[in-house]
Amino acid sequence: TPHRQQLWSRGFILQLAAAVVLLLGAGWGYYVWQRQEVTHVNAVAKQSAAAIWEEAVNEADKTMTIQLSDGSTVRLEENSRLRYPKEFAGAERQVYLTGDAFFDIQKNPNRPFLVYANGLITKVLGTSFYIDAHQKSPDVTVSVRSGRVSVYADVPNPKADPEAGGVVLTPNQKAIFQRKDASISKSLVDKPILLMERAPVQLFAFESASAQQVFDALEKAYGVEVLFDEELMKDCQLTLNLTQEDLYQKLEVICKVLGAEYKIIDGQIIIYSRGC
Repeated sequence: TPHRQQLWSRGFILQLAAAVVLLLGAGWGYYVWQRQEVTHVNAVAKQSAAAIWEEAVNEADKTMTIQLSDGSTVRLEENSRLRYPKEFAGAERQVYLTGDAFFDIQKNPNRPFLVYANGLITKVLGTSFYIDAHQKSPDVTVSVRSGRVSVYADVPNPKADPEAGGVVLTPNQKAIFQRKDASISKSLVDKPILLMERAPVQLFAFESASAQQVFDALEKAYGVEVLFDEELMKDCQLTLNLTQEDLYQKLEVICKVLGAEYKIIDGQIIIYSRGC
């Protein structure tokens, strides 16, 4: 009938219009995808072209100083090598180390600096630190001079952030990475340094000082946390001068006077005492 033909024609027109809209949508989507792909390829190509890598190998019997493009410096020790880009490109500054080197990194919160060394990644925003990562050594050691450093195993894990399984180091702390089982432990450096540029002459000269005052002075000077039982040692007093001693010598003398002992656990100083 004419009415049915009219309905059929209207339905056909609607279907045809829907098909045209769908086709146009698919075409636009493909166009956008193509533009995105081209943009991505161009960005990768541009970044790859910018990342011209260089390698420094120190075979001399003295330290080699390397100036990086961002203003950072690396003091490369004997029998060590550093692979680095001539110009840093991308969101991260990355270098690769084999051997020993001291890094003094320019701060840039928007572009973290990463050192890859024998299975360990050291990530910083701007600080100074030392890495011992010889190829034949079973361990990699990172020691921090200033700032804050994140250290974690170079083991990709799609289910978790590998940095979450690492440790954070502050001045006078070090991390030891066992390459065999990819484990990391934290301790104090062998020779902790004073963090104060001009330490007061009488900083470590005590007269009838409480244990709290003595340990507070150590924390302030070396940036290391000292844990002890405040209630148990509230009546302990010390009169002594520790100006010339290093940190470990200071601890030995203090513990001898207090009848206590200390341990280094997870980069902290733990004082064990029976009280005074």
